[in-house]
Order: sequence, then structure tokens, then C-alpha cells
Amino acid sequence: MSKKTISWLLIISLLINISAIFTFSYYRWFHPQKTDRSYRGKHKSYLQKKLDCTKEQMEEMSKLRDKLFEEMKPYRDQLHQQRETLIEVLKQDSVSNEKIEEMVDSLTQTEKRIHKLAISNLIKYRSILNPEQREKFLKIMTRRIFGPDSRKMHFKKHNGEKAEQREEKADSTKSSSTKLN
Repeated sequence: MSKKTISWLLIISLLINISAIFTFSYYRWFHPQKTDRSYRGKHKSYLQKKLDCTKEQMEEMSKLRDKLFEEMKPYRDQLHQQRETLIEVLKQDSVSNEKIEEMVDSLTQTEKRIHKLAISNLIKYRSILNPEQREKFLKIMTRRIFGPDSRKMHFKKHNGEKAEQREEKADSTKSSSTKLN
């Protein structure tokens, strides 16, 4: 290749790199990641809308939820530490199966404690709701636990969509496919 071609390739490469750096910097500084737990507020308004809860019911449920997160925090921290330790042990060249099984058992016990707290909290929620609300609440929880959103609920929604938007899309897709048939 001639020096002129190489020079042009270097200039183009430099421009691409500089524009990429500016783009990443712009989004980092002017569109910071949300580190708060704003989805918790959305959870409350979603439940209030779907269950038609009174203000008092929402306050009670909010207190229960806050208490649950306080009770879960040490277990979540412990679980995080156990997972990190397990990964470090798995990186070692010689690891006994007994040690790994022991660590997995301990990790499972911590997860079990978290699940028990969550179920206990759901039972308390039920005592706040009337029979009609309980039925709707059970449907929502069943969909979250066993439905397509089960694991995604802990993370940001895929493509920024809310659960109800995806449900509406699915419903409209079903109805349009029914019309086509």
C-alpha cells in the first residue's frame, strides 16, 4: 500500500475512534444510569392500579415491602459473598467435590431463607386485600413467578418496556392473528 492510502486509513480510523469516545462520553455524562430503585415505586402504582387498592392498603403494603427488604438485605449480602467465594474456589486448579457441595448447600440454605421471607410477606399482603383483590394479586404473582417475566422482573425490562405494555402487545398480536384466520 502506498503511504497516501495508509495516511488516509489512519485519519479515518482516528476520526472513528474520536467520535466513538465523544459518543460514549456524552451518554455517560449527560444520561447517567439510574442507580436508584425507582422500579419499586412503579411496582406500587402498578399494584394500586391493577388491584384498585385504597391509600391505606397501599401504605400497609409499602410498610411490609420496606420491612421485607430490610430483613432480606443481610441474606442478599451473604448470598452475594457466597457466590463470589464459590467462583473463586471454582477457579482453583484442585478443588474437592465435597467442598463445592458444602458451599452449594450453604448457598441454597441462604436462598431458602430469602424465599421464606418473601412467601411470608406475600401471605401478609393477602391479609390486607379483600377477596377480589386477592384473586387478582394471585394472578399477578403467578404470572411473575411462573410466567415469561419470572426472572426478568428483577432487572430492567427488556427494551425498556413495562410488563403491561408487553401484555398489550401480545394481546393485540393474538387478536390480529385471529382476524387474519
